[in-house]
Amino acid sequence: MIRHVVLFKLKEGFGPEHGKRLADALTALKGSTGGLMVECETGLDVVRGGNSYDLALNTVFRSVGDLEKYRVHPEHKKVLELIGELCSTRCAVDYEIKAG
Repeated sequence: MIRHVVLFKLKEGFGPEHGKRLADALTALKGSTGGLMVECETGLDVVRGGNSYDLALNTVFRSVGDLEKYRVHPEHKKVLELIGELCSTRCAVDYEIKAG
C-alpha cells in the first residue's frame, strides 16, 4: 500500500471557500477514478499559522502502479487545472505503508 500526502497553499486573495471547493473536488476523485484510491481524506487548516498550508490531501493506493494510473487519469487532470488556478504551492510525499 502507498500513502500519498499532498499539502496545498492557496494563492493570495483566495480564502477558505476556495479551499473547500478544492477539497470537495479532491474528495470526489475517490469515486471518479475507477477505484484506484483505497482511502481519501481532505482537511482545511484550522490554525492558519505563518508556515501552515491551507489544505491537506491524504490518500492510500494499493500500489505505485495504481498511483501512477491516478496521476494520468482524466478526472485527476481536471482537478490539476483547478489546483493551478487556486494554489501557489504544493508539496507531496509518497511512502510505502508497512504491514503490522
